[in-house]
Amino acid sequence: MRYCLPVFAAVALVSVGMGAARGDAFKAGDVVVYRVGDGSSVLADSAAPVFLDEYTPAGVLVQSVAMPTVGSGVNRALTGTGNSTSEGMLTLSTDGKYLVLGGYDAPVGTATPEDTDSALVNRVVGVVSGAGAVDTSTVMSYAFVGNNIRSVASTNGTDLWVSGTSNAGDTSGIYYTTKGASSGTQVASYATRGVGIYGGQLYAGSTSKSSPTIVAAVGTGTPTTFSVATGLTGLPAGNKGSTNQFVLLDLSPTVAGLDTAYVADDTGTALTKYSLESGTWVATGKIGAGADDYDGLTASVSAGGVVTLFATRLNGGVGGQLVSITDSSGYGGTLAGTVNVLATEGTNESFLGVALTPTVVPEPGIAGVVLVLLGGVMRRRGKGM
Repeated sequence: MRYCLPVFAAVALVSVGMGAARGDAFKAGDVVVYRVGDGSSVLADSAAPVFLDEYTPAGVLVQSVAMPTVGSGVNRALTGTGNSTSEGMLTLSTDGKYLVLGGYDAPVGTATPEDTDSALVNRVVGVVSGAGAVDTSTVMSYAFVGNNIRSVASTNGTDLWVSGTSNAGDTSGIYYTTKGASSGTQVASYATRGVGIYGGQLYAGSTSKSSPTIVAAVGTGTPTTFSVATGLTGLPAGNKGSTNQFVLLDLSPTVAGLDTAYVADDTGTALTKYSLESGTWVATGKIGAGADDYDGLTASVSAGGVVTLFATRLNGGVGGQLVSITDSSGYGGTLAGTVNVLATEGTNESFLGVALTPTVVPEPGIAGVVLVLLGGVMRRRGKGM
């Protein structure tokens, strides 16, 4: 027994060291909301704490994972602008293992973090594993000068495509970087909002006249160098709405590739469905009124092709909500259905982006140490027998 106590102590130390910023493991099938504000202060144009709230599909709160509000080691603070509705878009990496998000290395209460030069208030990327471990070591001092960091997409939690806009110089658009890096490469230079990777292709949403359509394909595949954005034929021009999060799906058994799009917009067109018909994207219904101002959006698809949408909306300024919508109309069918309110933001809180939960995978750093220590105990006990 004298060998067991040191082992457990060592394991405890490893857990504390690795778990300084973490939540519990996420549950499969749940959804996660990017929330700004802890309810203690009125949300204003200043840095506020950020949380990832996990909900069941029925709207039951499971946990809230806090992003760091002070730096520790290589990790930075990650806060959000309290009164912004064009940032905080949350996505799931395409391998399903990580949530990725953006924010600011600014103490809570810092005035106008989004208006401050990114060299002074660094933009920060957060990467959160399915086990709840939080990494905020990716910093950007070179992009989105004087304006918002808005969204992040990733294939694997390491390769990152970060979107935003700028008020100074040509620092808008999308930048490719990697987890833990402090430098990156500009991939697109026009003001972008939501970004997503579908079918191996990088897409961006925009309000910019420089964007060909409200959702555009950026380069070919997942580019890591400067690329041309190509509009999706039939979609409105890029300055015809404010495209926040969007989803592209393959629902048709006869149309090759992605054929259905759902687009969240906060400038009067609510949540719109588009279907690809003979090479052109055609609007096939919408949910809600313009005043709903949809922001975050994600979706799950059942084996029968029924789409369950999870979205956040401002609800006409009355109080933000997490909602679900079931679309059973399939490819080409008209979007219709009941908007089910799952949760409502609290006072001095703001719901922004939404994503499905990541898959829990073993953490080699912890597991490896435990196995080595246990192996040593077994060897020692064997020698003493």
